[in-house]
Amino acid sequence: MSEFAPRLRMVPSDLELSELQLEFLSTAARETILSTRKDREAREALMVAAVQYADVPEYEGLFLVHNQETLEYVQVEYARLFAVLDVKFDPASNTWTFPAGGTLKVIIHDPFVRSYAGNYNFVGMFSIEKFDEYDFIRGRNSLTYFSAHSIPPRFRATYNPRHWQEEEKLSDITLER
Repeated sequence: MSEFAPRLRMVPSDLELSELQLEFLSTAARETILSTRKDREAREALMVAAVQYADVPEYEGLFLVHNQETLEYVQVEYARLFAVLDVKFDPASNTWTFPAGGTLKVIIHDPFVRSYAGNYNFVGMFSIEKFDEYDFIRGRNSLTYFSAHSIPPRFRATYNPRHWQEEEKLSDITLER
């Protein structure tokens, strides 16, 4: 499934990525789900996917998590990853702003919010099995349909299989419209 070399400009060189993570980061598919039982591997892959184009000024990313604990984990890990870069964090909006002007908003999904205003170049959902179908559709619909810039629109999600027999894998997702 790997279709191009992963874009890792905003990722510290000392971060070791697994083969599965690299495959997840390399796919050119518009929508992809990473299925793994390893939560840390899933979080890292999604966090890296969320910043692959953050060095482009027009970049806007949305990272949805399901609870406060995961939000705090993501904030701490991004602070660690970005310690050597001039990346600014606004705690009021949970938004990271990168030196070139790209932004990444990390928010807790709210079942009462009807939409996540914006047309994002990237929408990521951590532990998609903890969201309902409507949340999935809302997140996916927040993705821009085209980009006038060099940023491909990407929806990425992670999934922790409930049954230990399931393989760790990537899935291109296609939904009927």
